[in-house]
Amino acid sequence: MSVFVNKASFMRHILFRSLHQAHGSLRIIDNQRTNNNPADVRQMINWGVVRMGKERRHCFTAKGTNMPKEKDCLNNAVKNCCACREGEDNSARSNTDIGLRGNIGIKIFGIILSALVVFFNYSPRMRAVRALPKAVFINSVSTLNDAEKGGAQCLDYLKSTLSIFESESTAHGQEGALNVTESGDETLGAKRISVRLFNLFELANVPIYNQERAMLYPGGRAVGISINLRGLLIVGSGSFRNRDGRECCPAKRAGFRAGDVILSINGTAVSTSEEMQLALNANPDSAQIVFERNSRRQTLTVKPEMGTDGKAKIGAWVRDSTVGIGTLSFVTEKEKASAALGHAVLDADTGSLLNVRKGEMVEADVLGVTKGSSGFPGELRGAFGAKSLRIGSIDVNTELGIFGIADSADYTCEAGETLPIAFPNEVHKGEAYIITQIDGEKPQPYSCKIIKNAAQSVPSQKGLVIEITDERLLNKTGGIVQGMSGSPIVQDGRIAAVVTHVFVNEPNRGYGVYAFWMYSVACGEN
Repeated sequence: MSVFVNKASFMRHILFRSLHQAHGSLRIIDNQRTNNNPADVRQMINWGVVRMGKERRHCFTAKGTNMPKEKDCLNNAVKNCCACREGEDNSARSNTDIGLRGNIGIKIFGIILSALVVFFNYSPRMRAVRALPKAVFINSVSTLNDAEKGGAQCLDYLKSTLSIFESESTAHGQEGALNVTESGDETLGAKRISVRLFNLFELANVPIYNQERAMLYPGGRAVGISINLRGLLIVGSGSFRNRDGRECCPAKRAGFRAGDVILSINGTAVSTSEEMQLALNANPDSAQIVFERNSRRQTLTVKPEMGTDGKAKIGAWVRDSTVGIGTLSFVTEKEKASAALGHAVLDADTGSLLNVRKGEMVEADVLGVTKGSSGFPGELRGAFGAKSLRIGSIDVNTELGIFGIADSADYTCEAGETLPIAFPNEVHKGEAYIITQIDGEKPQPYSCKIIKNAAQSVPSQKGLVIEITDERLLNKTGGIVQGMSGSPIVQDGRIAAVVTHVFVNEPNRGYGVYAFWMYSVACGEN
């Protein structure tokens, strides 16, 4: 205990000293401590203004002004300004002036306050509040158990499930230390449970999702992805020679940047490089270009230059489409909405999220796999062509994947078989399996473990961490490789999540996104 008190006294001394220094507070220069040493006096003056005994007179301003000479400091500051005049004794007054009076009372108050905070924070009710989920999901149409039925009140559901409250009065929001209220209507995500301290400070706000549990066709099949962009993505700029032989780059001179998306030129919408060239040739003297930058529309006027080939140019490298390989995640039973990847399709050069004008998913052939290792992510090698069987459209590209409408469900891992979707609060640490396609095989299940899961009330890519445990998959791929993004994760007979990213230094581990968030985007609910 003595060590604690000494530490506390030392810390308070440091705190008071810091406050005096920071605010230019008055500081006593004790004659007994300085011993008329000019260097000590100079240091004291640098701390702040100098204080006299009974009267207060600023001999020198705070740190930052010109320092007096040592002689003047000694003669004037010490003798005239520092309460060190003959017959005055400052030693008895110095401790009280730096704020040490009443330390015992402050210590007692601090100990009592700390004990109350610790007691309250670790009380059973506060532990229960901290254990509240970020969101609660109630299946409105279910025969699994009574707690999931739509007729159950959300407050009663929380109360019975989490055992937060001891009495009916507190549970129903009457005055007390912890007040609980239920607000909103029955619409998706609108009903909330709020827990407040003394009805003033909100400790928790839990949204309630009350909806039917969806049924999904699980994916796992490798797919080819072809996307045509909305507008033209500028991936860079480059100089070229005009008809006069001069190097020029009108786009750079006008202020265009990599990542800008050209939407129209002189009022004509452009979505291909050919359309852009036609628009520039139509009016080579001036081009008014409407573009997007950071989701904001802007306009710049550019004067094209005629190249040696007789075509009007602005010196911008543009991209109008992209292709790649990924994995189908699932197809909804009712809407036939498709979801894949679990992450956004980004431009390889700029890192920009690609805006989809139109696109499609097609069947892809897996030709082989490059095994991953620590520091080197592997990849699936696949191919598809113009005659590949179309799976469905790609209408949206988001942070949670690509979405569209499937033509049918015949290409899913097990045609005709559906699995229920898991709500985020139902996903837990433990055994699971992923469904993915390797080496030209049909999609197969491979065992894994969910080793970490996050409580989430809003969508996020990194909802959980999985570890591949299946020796077959580890021997073939080393774990998770590029191209496997989108592989569904199944736990307790439900589609729980989708693989999104691999740990570069641990290829047997990776991130997953909750399938529920992808389903909400696929069905237009988020």
